[in-house]
Amino acid sequence: FTGSTGACFRKAALNLLVPLFMTPLCVLYFVAVDFVFMIYVIVATALFFLSCERIDIVDVVDDWVFKKLFGLNRMQIVGYRRLRTLSQLFFETIPQICLQLRILISLQ
Repeated sequence: FTGSTGACFRKAALNLLVPLFMTPLCVLYFVAVDFVFMIYVIVATALFFLSCERIDIVDVVDDWVFKKLFGLNRMQIVGYRRLRTLSQLFFETIPQICLQLRILISLQ
């Protein structure tokens, strides 16, 4: 699909997928975003350093993967990753610290 026909098709497909994002199936979407982002970071960093800073695939991957495949721009992906890191801190690290403090206090 090219031109306006392709844009219409993508918009219709997105409208059909929106109800799926309100179900537990959206977790698969976030897992896919995480997986693609991890692979992207590894490949981009390796190419950048192995080519002595001559090859930078950031713009190409941002345009192809994040905009076309996921419908997101780079800032949205980075924001999602930061939100995920903060959630991990809040729901895993802080309870672990509280538990360890309680164990420490009970042992003394």
